[in-house]
Amino acid sequence: MADKLSSLRRLDWDSEFFGKEIGHFESNEEIELNLNFADFELVQAKVSASNSTHIDNPSNMGFVFVEGELNFILDLTNNKYSNNFEPAVTATPNDINEICKIASNELQTSRYRAPWFSDLHRSNLYSTWAQKAVLGQYDDICLVAKDNSGSITGFATLKFHGQHARIGLITVDSRFRRQGVGKQLLASVIIACQKKGCDSLLVSTQMSNTAAIQAYAKAGFTPNSINYWFYRT
Repeated sequence: MADKLSSLRRLDWDSEFFGKEIGHFESNEEIELNLNFADFELVQAKVSASNSTHIDNPSNMGFVFVEGELNFILDLTNNKYSNNFEPAVTATPNDINEICKIASNELQTSRYRAPWFSDLHRSNLYSTWAQKAVLGQYDDICLVAKDNSGSITGFATLKFHGQHARIGLITVDSRFRRQGVGKQLLASVIIACQKKGCDSLLVSTQMSNTAAIQAYAKAGFTPNSINYWFYRT
């Protein structure tokens, strides 16, 4: 029965990056009563919306709801794009500063928000994520769209897992929105995945990010699952 008990563990990377003790609580079939939440400044919990048995556990233990997460999937086996646009290209280290600036400025909708995280926390997280993607150290690749002057108009990061891939970050510089850059990035991501032999593409977004949800739906993605994030301080 031990493997069915709720668990509490330290998130080492998160704790070091954000400079505070952060834990992760996993709600299982039974609740342990002696969990030492006092060891952490922040504890997060992620519960599937389909898990009706566990969904009330975080609230009953002092957690507060933070954000819903909507997961999408795209079947790549019947999804072909023509090359009637300027494709996004693989980012190089020379692009890092510009990409990090866009990540810092544009990726605002996030569960990493006040009062639990500062704007600087969020900015540093996404700029670090983008930089590591360019270097192939977290996500495997970063694709960038550019205008005629060579300025980056948007970027997308990808991680490959065998037959499927996942979009990590994707955003458009606000100066270039409503100009088709998002469609260009999604199309380029799909083509890159198909060249790798992937048969499905995954992406997650906050349920409060209605613009992203609409964009994925228009691109042919279908909802796959919903998760709820809770925090306890």
